[in-house]
Amino acid sequence: MQTAPSITPALADHREGFFVHRIQKGYVAWIGLLLFLYSALFFTLAFYGAHLKPLLALYGGGSLEERQAAADEMLMLSETVWVAVPILFFGSVIFSLIMTRRVAGPLYRLEESMQHWARGDLRWRMRFRQSDRLDELAESANQAAENIEHAMASIHHYTHVIHTGLSKVDQVGSPIPVEVRQAIDHINQVIQRFRYTPFGK
Repeated sequence: MQTAPSITPALADHREGFFVHRIQKGYVAWIGLLLFLYSALFFTLAFYGAHLKPLLALYGGGSLEERQAAADEMLMLSETVWVAVPILFFGSVIFSLIMTRRVAGPLYRLEESMQHWARGDLRWRMRFRQSDRLDELAESANQAAENIEHAMASIHHYTHVIHTGLSKVDQVGSPIPVEVRQAIDHINQVIQRFRYTPFGK
């Protein structure tokens, strides 16, 4: 049977890389930035809160010895902070990549199924990972595709039966209206755009 022409470009397989869908690139930047800012704020409050007294002593009116001790403590703290900043940054990037990949994976599979069906491949079935928790969506979509596939197979089968019957009528000399032949030919052309399991199998 003649297959359908490609309606949409094939979906490139990027599942082995970090980015499995184009929408992931935008979200990974925003989520990474927000996570980094939140972590930096939490880190600042957690570490500088305990050293609030030396900070006040440094900029307050304490004695020279107290201000010197506070300055040493703040210098040691600043060295710790500068070490933590790249750790927070790369941690935010990695976490955002992992989290957005978990969302982009099901979206990739959904788009893949839509493109198969758009090209007329009614035999294709949508599948998700068990961890995606989208079994009900896949079941509903696959049931709809299966119903359409069975309908197309039935139409093709009974169109062939009608065409065979009309051929027998034509053989005995009874004229067949041109509109009937044209209608059957048009139905066959439409059916040939799809791929499906033959009737009765």
